[in-house]
Amino acid sequence: MSVKYLNWAFSLLDFEPIQKVILLSLADNSDDDGVSFPSIRQVCARTGIKSRTTVI
Repeated sequence: MSVKYLNWAFSLLDFEPIQKVILLSLADNSDDDGVSFPSIRQVCARTGIKSRTTVI
């Protein structure tokens, strides 16, 4: 988890809530260089989003 990228994601204002929660999930999964490659299944599970299409 990179606190730097979590703070960055929280600071962004021009996102819909569903986009923001996906971005936060990616940021929470990122390393110190901002690299994040969780599976779609993992993002769905962590965010509670049921639709794979929405996450994609």
